[in-house]
Formats: sequence, C-alpha cells, structure tokens
Amino acid sequence: MVGTLGYWKLRGMGQSIKLLLEYTGTDYKEKQYVIGPGPDFDLSDWLKEKFNLGMDFPNLPYYFDGERKITQSHAIIRYIARKHDLIGKSECENVRIDMTEGESADLRAAWMKLVYSSKEEVEKSKEDYKKNTLLPKLSYLSKFLGKHPWFAGERITYVDFLLYELFDINRRLFPTCLNDFDNLKQYTIRFESLEPIKKYMNSNRYMKDPLNGPMAVKMVVTLGYWKLRGLGQSIKLILEYTGTEYKERQYTSGPAPDFDSSDWTNEKFNLGMDFPNIPYYFDGERKITQSHAILRHIARKHNLTGKTECENVRIDMTEGEAGDLRSAWVKLVYSSKEEFEKSKGDYKKNTLIPRLTNLSKFLGNHPWFAGEHITYVDFLLYELFDINRRLFPTCLNDFDNLKQFTTRFESLEPIKKYMKSNRYMKDPLNGPMAAFGGK
Repeated sequence: MVGTLGYWKLRGMGQSIKLLLEYTGTDYKEKQYVIGPGPDFDLSDWLKEKFNLGMDFPNLPYYFDGERKITQSHAIIRYIARKHDLIGKSECENVRIDMTEGESADLRAAWMKLVYSSKEEVEKSKEDYKKNTLLPKLSYLSKFLGKHPWFAGERITYVDFLLYELFDINRRLFPTCLNDFDNLKQYTIRFESLEPIKKYMNSNRYMKDPLNGPMAVKMVVTLGYWKLRGLGQSIKLILEYTGTEYKERQYTSGPAPDFDSSDWTNEKFNLGMDFPNIPYYFDGERKITQSHAILRHIARKHNLTGKTECENVRIDMTEGEAGDLRSAWVKLVYSSKEEFEKSKGDYKKNTLIPRLTNLSKFLGNHPWFAGEHITYVDFLLYELFDINRRLFPTCLNDFDNLKQFTTRFESLEPIKKYMKSNRYMKDPLNGPMAAFGGK
C-alpha cells in the first residue's frame, strides 16, 4: 500500500516528513498543492479538496496510509516513526525526545513569525531573531546533544528529522549560525551522510527550494559592482537563469580625466568583507568576493556544477581558459586608444582565434562545455563570446558549434526573458577609461 503525503509545493512542514519517509524506504506519492501568485495568493487548489477527503481535521500536511488519514505534522512523523521503531526505547529517551520536540516547535514558530512578516519587518527583526532566539536555542541544543550522536541519545529517532530541517533552513538565512557549535555541525554532516538521505538529496525528488510559501519574504541577495557589464554580467546571467531574486548596488566612476572612484572607495572597507573588492555578493551573512567564487557559490546552490569527475575536469579547464581570455581582453581594451588600435589585430590573430579554435574542438558535439548539462562555466564563456563579437562581429563565423552554443544559450527561457527586459545591460561593456566598450 502506497502512502500519500499532501502538502503545499514547498518545504515548510512537509520536509521533515519526506526525509523520514525516504530514510525508512517508505513507498509514497505526493499531492502537491500550488499557491497562486501575489497579491491574492489563491489557495483554491487546496480549498476545493479540503473538506472532501474524509479527514477528521482537514489540514495540510496530511498523510493517508490505507484507511488511516492523519493530519498535524508531528502526528504524522510520530506515526511513521512508530511503524519503523524510530521512537524512544526507554523513559530517558522518551523524555529527551519530548523536550527536543518541544524545542523544535518553538524554533519553527519563531522562524515562521520572522519570515511571514513584511520585508521591512524581516530586515528590522532578523538580527534580533538571531541574537535572542536562534543562537540561544542552538546553544541549549548543543549542550543537550553533548557527545551523543543523536538527540535521543545513541540512536536516531523521529525528532532528529525535525531538528535537522530546522538547522538547515536557518543556515540558509544565517550561513555561519552553526560555526560555534561543533557538535551540531557534526550532527548535520552525520545526518546528511545517512545512505538513504544522501541518495535522496542527490535525486531529482529532493526539494531544495522554496523553503516557505510565496507570501513569505524572500531573502534577497545583493550584487555589488560597477555600473557596467565587465565581471558582473556572467553573475547576473546565472542569477536570472536560476530565478534568484537579487538587488544591485551599482557604483559609478566619475568622468575623465580622473575617473573618480569614491562612490566605491567610500564604502569599500566598511562592508565587512574578508577581501574588500567588487564584484561582491551578499547572501545572508555570507559576503563573497572574487567573481568566479561568486559564480561557483550560486552554481552549488542550484546544482549547476559537475556531477562526475569528467565533468569537473572539463569545467575546471574551460574556467581557466575563460580566465585567460578575459585577462587578454582586459589588457587590450584598457590600453590607450593608440595602443588599442595597434594591438587589436594581433589580439584577434594570436589570442582570440586560437582560443576559439581550441574551445570549439573541446565543445565538439556537446551542447554545453561540461558535456550534456549546463553549468556555471557556460555563463562565463557566453559572456566572453558576446563581448568579443561586439569588437569582431565575424569572429565566430568559422566555429559553427560556438555559434549554435550562443544561440542555444540565448534561447533558454529565463535568459531570453531577461534579455528582453529593461534590467538587461547591453552597454557599457567596460569602464569609462577603456579604449573600447566604455560608453
């Protein structure tokens, strides 16, 4: 008999249940209900069924197992746990489970109060939540866990599935929140290393996002860079492709001859970065610089990295090639106008065309540079192809697969939509001091 788990199409209260079902090898199907877009957030997908399913307490999540129809997320988890002997075996274990289950409910309630408030309230309250709720709760949980592998003691129980999910969503908002609690960090690693969990998290059934419903405030990331394409464009392309909500802090350079950079330098050392530079990318508490580090971070969050060692090697090599071609481009365009005019033919003949030749051979009949699926390196290479054909419009003519690659990339629905929007930056390619593409 296949069980049915009904819930919204998001993680929320359903994720711990799914983790437990996967861990126990339970065969189940999902009924995922969809919430309409704002401002109405239409719930009719659920409401039209709510009172017609024969539940004693019509609600989500629900779990149907034969004739048994269970609601309340903790009741569902306890039911599955009893079937698979994932409950306490002694009064000591039962007390530990009951207390940590209560703690998990308190932390979940505080999380929901935070994320289901207005954007202004979230920004105002999130540090208070961290300081006065999250960190004290983590401190108590860390002391309570002690040297035990699991919260009941020596064996895993259903409460671990509740607590893991809470740790995971909170570190999405505060990436360093577990840093002072080594046993909690080890706990999350231990949980993720459980073979059924590891297999599930690597499958296409695993839901990484959304954490909450669409009426919850999205944690908007910030990309800081000059008001030009440069090193920022590949990052914006991958953000748009992944549907990441982000805001930009665009810095401007003053006019010639000084090209005053004080708009940036006034802030440079006051933003709490380990390596103050632009572009920068702020994702919760995580403050990342170095354009390739930013791209890789976003790629890891959205499964746009290599899946095999073969793919990883292909990505690493083409990323290096992209870096070399970008460096040669920067050297050319940020020279004097006289030097630029004198050198651009040599750049094309001895740098651009040889590199395109090698990249074309390497791409071969693959759709993407890692192989059969798109990865972050494609965003780097597309941008390099695009800016070079602005200077040399026919540079891809002898490389049919590279032309098809650019067409394929531009045909991706999120990219196509972005390029037609007023958010897309066609110019300037470079800074105002550049000999080409600075206007």
